[in-house]
Amino acid sequence: MINMMLFRSFLVLFWLAVLIISIHAFRSDGLIAGEVFIGDIMNGLWRSQFNTDFLAHLLLLGLWASWRQNFSPASWFIGSLCVLGGGLFSLAYLLLLSITHQGNITKILLGKRHHLAN
Repeated sequence: MINMMLFRSFLVLFWLAVLIISIHAFRSDGLIAGEVFIGDIMNGLWRSQFNTDFLAHLLLLGLWASWRQNFSPASWFIGSLCVLGGGLFSLAYLLLLSITHQGNITKILLGKRHHLAN
């Protein structure tokens, strides 16, 4: 139970951090995140490596979110939100899953496939 409380605390803390940084970035630069992200990938420097690595993690998270719900139409929507919304969506989604499944990590990770764990 303590581990799940720590996990949830982590999710809330980092969701707030991402929210605050996102608001600041939006106020400073507007909606140019996509341009900056792709531009950094194209320049071939360390930011390119970091953004490519980050993109791989976002895509993996989106595929996992779709997979855990058997690739239903709703799951593709959730998976897309994981990729496009990044931590603002994904951290909140994981928090919701942890509450909905009462901290049962098998159900959180496997979703509709949780019966496969037995």
